[in-house]
Amino acid sequence: WDWDRKPRNQFVGTALFDLTKCAEEGYQKVTLDVINKKNKKKGTIDVEITRETFDAVEEQFWSALLHHFDTNNNKEMDFFELRCLLEAIGSPLTQPEQEQLFHALDIDGSGEISPQELYEKAREARVNPDADTLVKHILPADPNFIWIVMSQVDPKSPEDIAQEVLEDSKWGDKVQMPVHSQKHDKGILKVQDRKSGKLIEEKIPNYIRVAMKLMYTGHTGQIIGEGRRIKFLLHHLTDKQGRKFDNPASVKDIEPFIKFHGINRDEMLDADITHFKNFNEFFYRQLRKDARPID
Repeated sequence: WDWDRKPRNQFVGTALFDLTKCAEEGYQKVTLDVINKKNKKKGTIDVEITRETFDAVEEQFWSALLHHFDTNNNKEMDFFELRCLLEAIGSPLTQPEQEQLFHALDIDGSGEISPQELYEKAREARVNPDADTLVKHILPADPNFIWIVMSQVDPKSPEDIAQEVLEDSKWGDKVQMPVHSQKHDKGILKVQDRKSGKLIEEKIPNYIRVAMKLMYTGHTGQIIGEGRRIKFLLHHLTDKQGRKFDNPASVKDIEPFIKFHGINRDEMLDADITHFKNFNEFFYRQLRKDARPID
């Protein structure tokens, strides 16, 4: 299928690929002929395939999540950063349980969780029925979840992996709940509508919800002590999000954003979203002069 703007999604042809050699050797790079419906060659397509074991894919997955919340860039995860991750995936663990989980993941007792420690403990919890219950809790309930995520992103981009996992709380409905836990409040934020006085759901990005949840939960001393880190977390994740939305690939996020927020296309000066080069260009779009009059 082609991707020209006008017209789009026209069928070009079919290219067949035999996976046998790749399965045997682990890597294959070939040039394939593209054949149309009339059995004529319409061009070629280059294909590069690498076979990965699940262990290798799983290690990339957990390393990417740790990297995403590594606010001080030391390539490890401290307790505050683990709390951020747990909030992001909708964990119902209490703070004492979070502390127990942290010590369970910190295999060498250094006070920091390395990517290898996180991966090893997650793998152990996946394959060993007798593994630590709290560690099992961080695993997605769907055993195919990691495969699904990694098949939809560039595996070499930790940011793409983390965003695919965390956006729209995709993990939230897949987290294994401890038997003793009550039904988890996913942290929906509500604001009061100024005109009606009713409480309505505030639709905000997941990373902002995480920071706000950390800011307004916990005892006073803890909040004061972590205030700077929460502020830095917001800056850290906002910067990551901004760089992602500068990428041309971010145009795929425009349509879901419009639907999620119920944006009125009639207010847009240019309502053709294919004209935007990236999400940020859409975000600061121009409006019609008669849109949103001031009361």
